[in-house]
Amino acid sequence: MKKLYFILLLFVWAACGSDSGAPSLTPEQEATQRLANTNSATWEVSLVTRNSQQETQFYQDMTVTFTTEKGFSSSNANDLFPASTTFSFPDEENLGRILLAGNRPASGVPITFTRNANTLRLEFTVSAAGAEQETSPVSRIQAIGGSYVLQFTLRQ
Repeated sequence: MKKLYFILLLFVWAACGSDSGAPSLTPEQEATQRLANTNSATWEVSLVTRNSQQETQFYQDMTVTFTTEKGFSSSNANDLFPASTTFSFPDEENLGRILLAGNRPASGVPITFTRNANTLRLEFTVSAAGAEQETSPVSRIQAIGGSYVLQFTLRQ
């Protein structure tokens, strides 16, 4: 009888498993949380390079914010990013890349992101043709075009 009780107890334990009751996230939701944490995350710029040249001085005090509803906002981005828009994942196979909606130079350009703890890195290239979406003068368009690497730290 003890054997039967032990086996029954073992089946009940196995059936319960380790489910914490929390719904599991889809890969896209997990990727969104890498940008936005569980609700919203604001990132402060720590380094900006364009064509391997340091340009942080042009983006001082820049912040970007991501939300789990795929919202994006920026401040002090010097017209590189939209002030407020949405983002999407253009490729289900590569959820480390986003697209921003809008009409700024970085809009519609694949942006690769990597997150390590409290650090976020964005990499993308703005072509001269992409920069022409901007309504700024030609000299401003030439100043914006290039290959960017931006590093941010998570605002606490």
